[in-house]
Amino acid sequence: MNRHALKRTSPRKKVITWVLSVFVVVAFVVAGVFAGRAILKSLGIGVVNDYPGPGGDEVTFVIRDGETGTDIAERLVDEDVIKTYRAFLDAYNTRTPEPTFQPGAYKVQKQSPAADVLDILADPDNRVDIRVTIPEGYRVTQIVARIAEAADLEQGKVQAAVADVKSYDVPQKAKDLNSLEGFLFPATYTIAPEAEPKEIIEQMVAKTNQVLDDLGVEGDDLRYEVMTKASIVQRESANVADMGKVARVIDNRLAQGMHLQMDSTVTYGTGRTDQVEPTTQELQDTSNRYNTYANAGLPIGPIANPGEDAIKAVLNPTPGDWLYFVTVNLDTGETVFSTTQAEHDQAVQQYNAWKAQQGGEQ
Repeated sequence: MNRHALKRTSPRKKVITWVLSVFVVVAFVVAGVFAGRAILKSLGIGVVNDYPGPGGDEVTFVIRDGETGTDIAERLVDEDVIKTYRAFLDAYNTRTPEPTFQPGAYKVQKQSPAADVLDILADPDNRVDIRVTIPEGYRVTQIVARIAEAADLEQGKVQAAVADVKSYDVPQKAKDLNSLEGFLFPATYTIAPEAEPKEIIEQMVAKTNQVLDDLGVEGDDLRYEVMTKASIVQRESANVADMGKVARVIDNRLAQGMHLQMDSTVTYGTGRTDQVEPTTQELQDTSNRYNTYANAGLPIGPIANPGEDAIKAVLNPTPGDWLYFVTVNLDTGETVFSTTQAEHDQAVQQYNAWKAQQGGEQ
């Protein structure tokens, strides 16, 4: 037989080939059906395409300059304010004259009838200020999330703006560390709907500089030191009344060459926020440059963004010779300040007793 002749296919192989071909065709048909249904559903075709109302949780929806009606409708669907693009289009087409949309923030309810949402967004009198409140002691990571939510911005874009540290008016040490921690002042800000993330961050940095100017804190190095101390005071103090004492403990321990041994600095360096107390291994980690148990002096930078009370406490600490403190009741914030190790050990026993009453670790 000619070795190049075609081999005859057996009947069994023909059947297998036929079955596989049918299976592939069926798979494509099924995939197409599902994809088609998804597209039709998003357009509101062949389904109940609107929420009946009356709506659920209130949210802030921001219309940005240059957005089209299609852009707006698609985002409304994505954020579950309306059910389908088709419902919004149908409501739009019934309006005379044709609705127009002005940039701004509007209060709407999730899962609302599209016509109700359209009525709100088409009336510029319904615009509200975009306000974001940053609590004292928030970390940069928390601030990024808060801004993105309040201003209806992509979190990645806000994070990118925060990462561009060298473009802001902050001390050189902050630029060297590549961190804005400590320099995003906690306050309530009004944000223009067209504001870019970088403009929002600049506003917060400017507020920090204004506060430091007003308090007479001059010079990059002093500002960095003050904000580093103030961030520790902010995180370690159970209440404003104790801030001056905490600031005094920091100064007293540094003056005597003692390690600060502040739990908040260690946990910041680990990136964990899930518990108050570091583990033994974390306390011994000298590679954590924020670890004030294993390393002498202040941490390499701020661990949070302190408010004006904490800054003032650093500039004018309460007179005293305390070297230790511990919050003995995390519910009430009661804190015991001590001058000797023995006194401090007794206070720690108070805390442990309180913790045991709560049924375990805090």
